[in-house]
Amino acid sequence: MTHSRQVRAPPPLPDAESIGQHRAMSVLTRDEAQTRAQLLDVQHYSVDLDLTTGDETFESTSLIRFTARTAGDTFVELKPETLHSALLDDEPLDTAALDGNRLPLHLSEGEHVLRISTTMRYSRTGEGMHRFADPSDGESYVYTQLFMEDVQRVFAAFDQPDLKAVFELTVTAPEGWTVLANGITEQQSDGRWRAAPTPPLSTYFVCVAAGPWHSVRTEHAGLPFGIHCRRSLAPHLDADADEILAVTRACYDRFHEKFDEPYPFDSYDQAFVPEFNAGAMENPGLVTFRDEFVFRSAVTVTERQTRAMVIAHEMAHMWFGDLVTLRWWDDIWLNESFAEYMGYQTVNEACSDLFPDTWVDFGVTRKAWGYEADQRPSTHPVAHRPRRPPRPRRRHRRRRPPHPPHPGPRRPRPRPGRRPPLAQGHPAQPPRHLRRPGPAHHPRGRQHPPMTGSTSQDDPDRPHDLVGVGIGPFNLSLAALAHGMPGGLATAFYEQKPAFHWHPGLLIEGATLQVPFLADLVTLADPASPWTFLNYLKARERLFPFYFAEKFHIHRAEYDAYCRWVSERLPGLHFGHQVDSVRWNPERRLFEVDFTQIDPDGEAEALGRAYTRNVVLGVGTEPYVPEPLKPLADAPGVPVFHSADYLTHRDTLLAAEHVTVIGSGQSGAEVFLDLLRARPTGAEKIHWLARTEAFAPMEYSKLGLEHFTPDYTRYFHALPEAVRGDLVPRQWQLHKGIDTDTIAAIHDELYRRTLHGGWPDAVLTPGVRVRTAGRVATTQVELHLEHLQQGTRSRLTTDAVVLATGYRERSVDRMLAGLDPYLRHDSAGRPRVDERHRLVLDPSVTGAVHVQNAEKHTHGVGAPDLGLAAWRSATILNAVTGKDPYPLPRRTAFTSFGLETREAPSIPAQGQKLTPLVQQ
Repeated sequence: MTHSRQVRAPPPLPDAESIGQHRAMSVLTRDEAQTRAQLLDVQHYSVDLDLTTGDETFESTSLIRFTARTAGDTFVELKPETLHSALLDDEPLDTAALDGNRLPLHLSEGEHVLRISTTMRYSRTGEGMHRFADPSDGESYVYTQLFMEDVQRVFAAFDQPDLKAVFELTVTAPEGWTVLANGITEQQSDGRWRAAPTPPLSTYFVCVAAGPWHSVRTEHAGLPFGIHCRRSLAPHLDADADEILAVTRACYDRFHEKFDEPYPFDSYDQAFVPEFNAGAMENPGLVTFRDEFVFRSAVTVTERQTRAMVIAHEMAHMWFGDLVTLRWWDDIWLNESFAEYMGYQTVNEACSDLFPDTWVDFGVTRKAWGYEADQRPSTHPVAHRPRRPPRPRRRHRRRRPPHPPHPGPRRPRPRPGRRPPLAQGHPAQPPRHLRRPGPAHHPRGRQHPPMTGSTSQDDPDRPHDLVGVGIGPFNLSLAALAHGMPGGLATAFYEQKPAFHWHPGLLIEGATLQVPFLADLVTLADPASPWTFLNYLKARERLFPFYFAEKFHIHRAEYDAYCRWVSERLPGLHFGHQVDSVRWNPERRLFEVDFTQIDPDGEAEALGRAYTRNVVLGVGTEPYVPEPLKPLADAPGVPVFHSADYLTHRDTLLAAEHVTVIGSGQSGAEVFLDLLRARPTGAEKIHWLARTEAFAPMEYSKLGLEHFTPDYTRYFHALPEAVRGDLVPRQWQLHKGIDTDTIAAIHDELYRRTLHGGWPDAVLTPGVRVRTAGRVATTQVELHLEHLQQGTRSRLTTDAVVLATGYRERSVDRMLAGLDPYLRHDSAGRPRVDERHRLVLDPSVTGAVHVQNAEKHTHGVGAPDLGLAAWRSATILNAVTGKDPYPLPRRTAFTSFGLETREAPSIPAQGQKLTPLVQQ
């Protein structure tokens, strides 16, 4: 927190009634706080605020989940206008028992839920929830300032800094308002906003700022950044936005260089708020500043330098103060002194081009202030040993009512220290000759060794930095970029197949990739990597032939050979290892990855367990078979094959008298073309059916391809869930169409067969679905068809069927059953995935689970695209290390996918500024 250097007018004198109320309020003592901290373990706050009830008051409901370590008496703090109700474990409490700001609680040992509903009063002097009406345009704004003990003015809480908990906030705000909070906020309906759950925070850090804010948003290091002010100051903020954001980015990068711990929150917003009673406040993820820092007129360099220092000061608190927090207020001097020093030092180091005299200002203004404070009689050592607090008074255990259900469709929260269940169906006790290694005893807390460059696992109990599940192109890209990374990572990747193979059933002669060769495993993140496709050609002495071949799109078989070349040389890849389950061990704060080593015959050979801080799921997709055809596809001896196995059954298909191909995508087109070329002219006897309205080309224009850029991925991820769900099916032509060269080749082959008169015996019919299917005369398949536009139905008898019906994300439910209590899901029951491809887990899980090609619902059509493999791998590694070993471009597309961009263009200056689409 930065204290203002300006002198503010004192607030008006309170009336007699408020004086009486103030005297009734109790100040929490250190002994009381220590006693309560020994008694309680507070896990979670659900806070609901309604800001639509008037200009004087607002409604506040808080639900607190906590555990009493023993039976005892304590209290919760609140300062309401009206206390409507209080329920402890669904049992009403006497609201008249509220004594000043304390509501007594009589607790049995065990878990409890406290629900309190109140009406709270807005503040006009900056404590609690401050409300401001802008005289220039009449717009209203509210924001919280909860330091040191003013959370009680907003919602009920156990208000002391060492009782950290997870906070989930929902806010109802007037129409046209934007709600900001510690986590990323999402508008769920008109006026209804939900903030992402926070990591564990002290109560005084919770922050909400709501109003018709003017916002300038961008993105840096994979995180959303934003600066906000009231609308009447918009022109002044816009004039300084470039400098404010430049300082913010430079300081953020410098702090990441200084600290091993990555930035611990999901966003970084800075709100310049009116009538702020301090200089700034370090609320995690949402720093508030007095809006005098939005300069209305010309100012000196010193004033701009002071603003930069305050930005750096508050950012330093994100680590020292927010992530690591004082236990009691007598250490606030250390908290603030550290941030003050780091603020000046970081501006001097990271912004010396803007402010070369930062240390001069420090010496003139702040250093003397420190010397003066040090000479005061109140100066004392850094810390003294506090006396032991009194033990909480034990009470007789009483039976607690059943735990009330959490409102809404929520998954159960894990209990601290309690291991989640094993995967469903996994044997609790494997055979005697196959036993997993048991974990050595580790004390609770962070006991992890530092990250190391070793990829070996000589000590099976030593944790990895990262474990990959599955070795397809995406995790192979991750392994390649992780290998030899500065600082190194201890990694292991497990794959149940005996060796790398990429769609072996579709390596049809002449079939090419639909992405350029530059979309290899690493080039778009690290062109100098030894694992590039060009380096593979050089190692095979094929670089010059490739150069003269002038190939931009390489053959699939060549891509497969390139990936196998990488997989055979990278260390840390374990083929023939089937991952059975992934669990979180809360005692060790590590993931446990159980696997089975498989012998060449596919039998279990040994069981093993790896420990890791991070997991990356790259298990790929599996062939999709429509429901009407599943019984036939699963039946032995029936000639119904998925295109994934086309080459395996090609001879059978060529021998069949009549073949039907179902599916309008690239695979269906390639299979149809290959069969067509192999069958005699005039006797082709082949049908090609598809549900789509046409055999349509894939969108392959240069601007259309920008839907496969990180810019579009970021834009898509920021859309509301319902919009994303509606958008993906409508974008089928971006990723399910057919390459134009393949369409041309099909047409050329059909045309060639008409040169001597007659038409080929080939039928191509789009707009058709298969209603049902069955066997005819034991050797043939009968398809019952319906034309979607005509509404007509017919039957087709065929000798063999190829299902080019695509792929679906492979289910990992069984593998992740041990994580199920920790997983957060969207309204459709799908796992939530954050912008950096991490599953959204319960905040008690300190590790991360990243996913590859399992996030189309959150990241759009680019999720399965090979062209984004290197970028996504670099994003994951940057998130895992927190040090950006792979700097990524801030802009990747010429298209602006929304009216509100999230990142300023990273284009060299060309003498003019780009004009935004909308002026706010």
